[in-house]
Amino acid sequence: MISINPSVNGVATLPDGFTTRVVTMDDIQAATELYNACSQAQEGRNTHSVEETQREWTYTEFDLNLHTLAVFNPQGQMVGYAERHVRALERHIFWARVHPDYENLGLGTYLLDWCEARTREQVAQDPNDTRVVLHVYSIASHTPSLTLFESFGYAPIRHTYSMGRDFDGALEPVQLPDGIIIRPYRHPEELAALAQADMDAFQDHFGYVPRSLELMMEEFRHEAEGNESYIPELWLVAEDTATGQLAGLCTGWLDEPAYPDYGYVGILGVPRPYRKRGIGRALLLEAFRQIQARGKSGVYLYVDASNLTGALRLYEGVGMHMMKDMILYEKELRAGRSVMTESIKD
Repeated sequence: MISINPSVNGVATLPDGFTTRVVTMDDIQAATELYNACSQAQEGRNTHSVEETQREWTYTEFDLNLHTLAVFNPQGQMVGYAERHVRALERHIFWARVHPDYENLGLGTYLLDWCEARTREQVAQDPNDTRVVLHVYSIASHTPSLTLFESFGYAPIRHTYSMGRDFDGALEPVQLPDGIIIRPYRHPEELAALAQADMDAFQDHFGYVPRSLELMMEEFRHEAEGNESYIPELWLVAEDTATGQLAGLCTGWLDEPAYPDYGYVGILGVPRPYRKRGIGRALLLEAFRQIQARGKSGVYLYVDASNLTGALRLYEGVGMHMMKDMILYEKELRAGRSVMTESIKD
């Protein structure tokens, strides 16, 4: 029988014989198996690959020693994992998984307690007056996660949908406004332009916090270089032929494990000066065409259900429907001046 120690002086503890440590690159296989054990239990499918885990663990701003913690059972099997991401101090994002055979033992409580403690330590070292929040997502149907977050004082604030569409025949034609063309992104000479277009497009999306152009360039470089999944023809840009400016971007992928028969649209964005001209729809439909031509039977993506720029209407307008509902929870750790986008700025 496992002995459960829920807390000591109000601090969460682990069952007897369980241990924790930060992960190393040698843990990629074990972590991926844990992620998929959870997604199989919750969704009936694998959602991660070893290659994807490796990419996520090697981002410039992600430090395994600072941002991860894994839980191991007495036999040394990884049965819990958590990571936290920081967006310009104000927005901290918590992501965790507990093996379905080890739920209700306090592992989720321990990991969430760890995340909050580390975040508060970081915040205490920063003297400015910036507001600080913790965000965490959960599938809407996973009651244990929802109960845990609410017990810690998190409040549900919005939903994120996974939306999909089957390719049941010919796709509608792509229609472009005058002076706009769609073509593949040119890497690496357009790296700075792509990063800038992404920042200009997503400044009006909930949760956006300003980041440097250099960091955004590094993220796109990381996705493209040394990544066998990167297909240049699936990274599309809209170009203003009069100025040479990028008027939109769309990144497509083929090897997403969650829906292996589908392609995936990772990013679709249109900077503010080019909106309401049909560019986003054109980029999306061209991505559909490219993905269909490579043998996929459909496509999916993720969207903030309360998207400030009307993306949900766009996706519904091209025949996409909701496949999964996720709830975003928020907890304020420090009140103060906010730099995070919560409404469209003038």
